[in-house]
Amino acid sequence: RDKESFKRFQHVPLLSKEADNWLIALTAGKSDKLWLGTWSGEILQLDIKTESLSKVMPKAGKQDSILINRITTMHEDINGLLWIGTLDNGLYVLDPSDDLIIIHHYQNKLNDEHSLSNNRIMSIFEDKHGDIWVGTVNGLNRIISTSGKGEQRTIEHFYPHKNNPYSISHKEVYGMQEDDEGILWIVTL
Repeated sequence: RDKESFKRFQHVPLLSKEADNWLIALTAGKSDKLWLGTWSGEILQLDIKTESLSKVMPKAGKQDSILINRITTMHEDINGLLWIGTLDNGLYVLDPSDDLIIIHHYQNKLNDEHSLSNNRIMSIFEDKHGDIWVGTVNGLNRIISTSGKGEQRTIEHFYPHKNNPYSISHKEVYGMQEDDEGILWIVTL
């Protein structure tokens, strides 16, 4: 920033040639690391101090063997867990301290009010209470914080309601930010 210049980091040699390797998602991690996600579902980590870029492979957890694909958004939470939103396969939670193992996979399940409102994830945000807010193309979800790692958490849904001026304005939620007073600002279609 001081020099008003940019430095490029080429990722192409790390990724498979047949995959769509557009970098779509970026989130700051702990220990001067950046997490990067590609459209084809590949995960990269950039070490800011050494300026080294590496490809990392998530590992299936006890409950999940589905591969991550079409990454749309990422977030590393206050506990160091990596949340990855996908285009059509829901939300993954990975533990970087445990060999990047998938510890939970949230998805929309028909007739399950405790699942995500939709599998197309557009945004992820963590509020000051540690709750994870997930914007989808069909509603906003709040995954309520718990003290442990990886267990199923309670999910609340928020949808627009015509007769309620205090509901969200549209079902498609593309971004969120919390201000200094704890008010959550939401970007919809």
